[in-house]
Amino acid sequence: MKIKVYQINEKRDINHLNGKDLQNQNDSSTVKVDSSIYDEVFRGEVECGNLEEVYRLFNGNSPYTHRGHDMGISDVVSVSDAPELVGRIRFYNSSELYEEILYTDIEKYKKEIEDAEYVGRTITTESYIGKHIPSVKDGIYFCTSETFTPIEFEENNTQKPDNLLRVVMIEPGKKPYEAEICNNLDGLRHAVGGMIEITYPFYDEDQTIVISNEESKLIGMEGNRKIFNELYAGPIIIAGDDGAGNERSLTDEQVDKYLEKFKEIEEYTEQDVEDSIYYDIRLL
Repeated sequence: MKIKVYQINEKRDINHLNGKDLQNQNDSSTVKVDSSIYDEVFRGEVECGNLEEVYRLFNGNSPYTHRGHDMGISDVVSVSDAPELVGRIRFYNSSELYEEILYTDIEKYKKEIEDAEYVGRTITTESYIGKHIPSVKDGIYFCTSETFTPIEFEENNTQKPDNLLRVVMIEPGKKPYEAEICNNLDGLRHAVGGMIEITYPFYDEDQTIVISNEESKLIGMEGNRKIFNELYAGPIIIAGDDGAGNERSLTDEQVDKYLEKFKEIEEYTEQDVEDSIYYDIRLL
């Protein structure tokens, strides 16, 4: 699903609403939240089937391009293009007590039914295939711990940091995508998952650089793409260089160029990554 995540900027939070539940945000007769105190901290696609999975994602291994803190009370999530439900299973623990699970993955749905029948567990099922029911309705939701409430929220009134870089992000096993990351050391480190390394394979073409994780192969990150026969592991970022050693945002043409250049997903084994490690030893 496509989501945007908004979090309260404490500098604009004059009423101290950060971390407080919905009833503290506004008059109880409305569900409108003051969006002017919020910053956009993430925009992109996530492989989640519902908002509870979004919550767990942003409290565990959050996306590399996430610019905020762990998700919690008072955060806001905008959702579009959620996957469709394929079915529902109720797993009974007694004649009245059951656990209900909704599924967006057809193979997982079928396997859960097969496994339950194999062990003789009592279940009831309902198929939603062909009914085109989204797992989450398009809309904007307020986080109250692990639950979410629909709200009114003017996204155009939110803000972003001034130091954002427009880049092309390439993760192992995924298609490249346009992203915005914070142009500072902490932001760059978060975006590659560790210490940064800058290389210049395309610099002579259009003054672009590749930002990657310096220790990616040593800490077991997956192989990503080969650039001029050099295998890069872990996430890599294509950004611009201003000619004075500073990063800059890509142009429209450069974004299109690198989205096209790296559109094919490449697969590498752990052995491929290990075999690509080499050491440059020089005697002085």
